[in-house]
Amino acid sequence: CLYVFDSKGYPKKTVGNRTLNDGLLFKCTNGIIWYGEPSLIIKNNILYLQRSTDVYRLTLDGNMINSFSSSGGTGLLIDEYNRIYVSNCSGNKIDVFNHNGGHLFSIDGNVTGGCSLESPYGLASDPLGNIHVATSGSNTIKVITKEGVYIRKYGDLKCPRGIAIDVYGYSFVT
Repeated sequence: CLYVFDSKGYPKKTVGNRTLNDGLLFKCTNGIIWYGEPSLIIKNNILYLQRSTDVYRLTLDGNMINSFSSSGGTGLLIDEYNRIYVSNCSGNKIDVFNHNGGHLFSIDGNVTGGCSLESPYGLASDPLGNIHVATSGSNTIKVITKEGVYIRKYGDLKCPRGIAIDVYGYSFVT
């Protein structure tokens, strides 16, 4: 299913559920921005490709800028400072790297505020710069600051994996 939430986390719509009779049925969704094998994002005319534990930065015509390894990868996010966030489902954490691949810090399973990240997958940032994490282990979306401070959670979902957020703060979750 595709779940749509408003900017405050209130459910607005569900699409592709057999019980809704909306003519759509998504049997196996795996992300909006491709969250699978590999993850792919284009930002500031740079192609970021994540495959397994490796992250590659390429020009749009395919020339390698650089690459580096992370401890695992199920989701990818690039913030406005070109910091690269890589979620690690099995490690229950998010690793943060600079644009050259240098490890800056980790947001681990015990985020400040007493909230843990249970199997983090998809990552997206909202218009305020906060990070929304699709956590398949807790079946919710957790909202944290870029430094990892817990803000809130929303949704009662079945194994969320992919997430995207529009300019109005609406989140789209698969």
